[in-house]
Amino acid sequence: MLGSGGTTKVRVVMGSEKMSHFADPAVVDRLAELGIQVEATPSGSRKIATLPDLKNFDAAFPSSAPAAENISQETGRKVHLRSVLFAHGQALQAQQVIVEKNGVAYLDVAKYLELAKSGKRW
Repeated sequence: MLGSGGTTKVRVVMGSEKMSHFADPAVVDRLAELGIQVEATPSGSRKIATLPDLKNFDAAFPSSAPAAENISQETGRKVHLRSVLFAHGQALQAQQVIVEKNGVAYLDVAKYLELAKSGKRW
């Protein structure tokens, strides 16, 4: 249980483009502070839905809506595609949704929500 002083291991299968984010020492440290240890398994996003042990993972992070839909169909569980900030940071920077100031990246939530509401896909 989170916050109980112990560590919860979360098994995640993800598109290989997300592996570096979850290996980043700052991310690992922050998750550890929250009592979470991510055990990440890389897979091509289109192949995630075909993994024979897919139901044994706690979460899946595909890189696209079609891949998420395939995972939902395979597992019978809804997959929410919320990984746009990890996978599409450069595209968001190009649209000034993510801006860097003094070496720190900031998300302009209002701009992001405006694009999301307009149906923008990355």
